[in-house]
Amino acid sequence: MNAGGPGALGLETVTKDYAVGLRGVRLRALDRVSLSLDSGEICVLLGPNGSGKSTLLKIAAGLLVPTAGRCLVHGEPAGGREAMRRIGYMPESPVFPGGFTAGECVRHYAALGGAGGAAGVAQADAALAAVGLAEWSGREARTLSKGLTQRLALALALVHDPQVLLLDEPTAGVDPRATADMLELLVRLRAAGKTVVVALHQLDQAAELAGRVVLLQSGRMKFAGAWAQFLGPVAAATGSVQSLLAGLRGRYLELLDAAEGEGGAR
Repeated sequence: MNAGGPGALGLETVTKDYAVGLRGVRLRALDRVSLSLDSGEICVLLGPNGSGKSTLLKIAAGLLVPTAGRCLVHGEPAGGREAMRRIGYMPESPVFPGGFTAGECVRHYAALGGAGGAAGVAQADAALAAVGLAEWSGREARTLSKGLTQRLALALALVHDPQVLLLDEPTAGVDPRATADMLELLVRLRAAGKTVVVALHQLDQAAELAGRVVLLQSGRMKFAGAWAQFLGPVAAATGSVQSLLAGLRGRYLELLDAAEGEGGAR
């Protein structure tokens, strides 16, 4: 992963400040973050709650404007019409219109993207099938289980066949089987040439994706590189899956602690 530069998704020294309270106190959610991803890459965003993962995804999706720096989607400014056509975004807590079935939700999103009539129906059916939700298309969206809700949110992100997918905690609260299905689907999307950026908390899930890793803390990038580099000395260890995951957690905390010792967090 190279800092800045062209690619499927590029952040160039992106900073995002939020005003907190009536006194205008500024909270820095992202601090000079730069990265570049090419087509067909999976990038896993790791970090504690409040580290800036969701803010990064929202800036890339064009939902937030950076305070400084810029974000480009295939060379186009994030938030612009051309960039929006290339982006599929899945929020951490999706909300669906009341009374809509799963199929109606996806067809509605297809229409919003400019695909109405038969073309919109075809796109919606394809997206539902891709996430394994075809048999649930007639079910009211708000009555779906957590796992099916996450699948529907992913179908909405996929319906217009975007080139870059931004997924915020897609496996949060999902059972192990549904989680495995979701991760398998993300690997298939990468194989189809999609760029996938996914925020996760579970290191075992990051291990299954085995893509690029960006570790954020207090809005700053503490690590960016290949999964093998993230593993570091853990990669040489042998033993049970439990010991491997324990080693991953240790490596994760080691990187965060080292960054604190360098005065990285403010």
